[in-house]
Amino acid sequence: MAIMTFPKGASSEIVKDKFELTLSCITLWVPLKKVVDNDNSLIEYEDIGEWTRRGAETYTAVFRIRFFRKAIEIEKLINLKAIFAFNSIRRLQDWKIRGES
Repeated sequence: MAIMTFPKGASSEIVKDKFELTLSCITLWVPLKKVVDNDNSLIEYEDIGEWTRRGAETYTAVFRIRFFRKAIEIEKLINLKAIFAFNSIRRLQDWKIRGES
């Protein structure tokens, strides 16, 4: 299994960013989102679930990747978080402040 996706999973962000759902395209997309460095070799991508509402203004989606870094196989679970708010810039600033405290 190299790629497993859900129509409303984290992979929808890859498509929204105009990348195809192929390993070669996902390999290009992942470093753009600062999930892994450019020098990693992606071997598997899997959506764990669909976007889910987690709070009054937040949604999350989880995906798993496996890749090689310097001949070592690594697996990561990545939790994407999105905000839906009228003043999203203010909310992002609030998140940053909370994360620093």
